Amino acid sequence: MTEMPPTPPAGALDIRYATNNLVSMLPKTLGSVVDIPVSISSAEFPLHVSLRSSTDLGYSISVIENGVEHSLADGSTVTIHSANSRVVLRVSKLVQSPSSFSLEQNYPNPFNPLTVIRYSLPKSGTRYAVSVQLKIYNMIGEEVATIVDGMKEFGNYSVSWDASSYPSGIYFYKLDVAGLGSDVRKMILLK
Repeated sequence: MTEMPPTPPAGALDIRYATNNLVSMLPKTLGSVVDIPVSISSAEFPLHVSLRSSTDLGYSISVIENGVEHSLADGSTVTIHSANSRVVLRVSKLVQSPSSFSLEQNYPNPFNPLTVIRYSLPKSGTRYAVSVQLKIYNMIGEEVATIVDGMKEFGNYSVSWDASSYPSGIYFYKLDVAGLGSDVRKMILLK
């Protein structure tokens, strides 16, 4: 990375990444959150920071001052109150909420002995989490396994089922989501 020039003389405003680099690159596989420390010197406080963007960034950006996070949406302004403030720029990849509840066909199918089941949960009104159960049943309707049982936030999920201790045959998997409904799919275990 290209380093910034030396800090200016006292009294001149200077804002830079704490790494002293000219730019700060986000990793290609951005996880949920990346924090980038920022150094501010010789500013007159309070200092007002705003974000202007002509495109959808696909990221949520916020400023953390002394542990308090302030969202920095396009066109909004955040105030930094003191020269002694510890300032961090926080970047989070936005997660798109699925538009509908869905249960996908397992893959591979037929399988031996591992398979993956994917499902999507849309945001439900003002609730951000719903009760979810994903269960496996044999041909005669007996429950043989519970894969998921608990509260889940909206989003896309992928779970694995290891059927190495089960006999070959046809199985059904059922997803029950409180307030959204249920869906059932068939899968074949071939050993």
